[in-house]
Amino acid sequence: QVSHCYPELVLNFPTEIKDLLAEHHLILDGGLRQTLCRAMMLLRNKDMLTAFSLLELFFKLFRCPDKHLREMLYKHILNDIRRMNLKSKQNQLNRQLQNFMYKMLADSNVTAVRIPWVLDVVIFLARPIYYACL
Repeated sequence: QVSHCYPELVLNFPTEIKDLLAEHHLILDGGLRQTLCRAMMLLRNKDMLTAFSLLELFFKLFRCPDKHLREMLYKHILNDIRRMNLKSKQNQLNRQLQNFMYKMLADSNVTAVRIPWVLDVVIFLARPIYYACL
């Protein structure tokens, strides 16, 4: 919550949490995993992380067997995309995310490829800006 007040002390903190989640997301306790994801969301809201790196991690976390975590990540992904495109459409970032989504569709993990979720995000990215504000 206060990491943005001490940028020189927490310079590597977001990458350490991201690496921890990326490497050990399947063996972490569910509560700890959700707490770390919420911390990543707070860091993203404070602009201490780039959108693409966080969304890439969150799509990797869709492989977790935790249904509540996947729902929380899905809601954050849509809200983050909406917030980024609110003032002006971020075409370059949207294209990067769409390309990443197409790679996700080719994934062999059934949980990660939850077609409605991935397609919802792709459709959400393709919408005009006035739909994103709703």
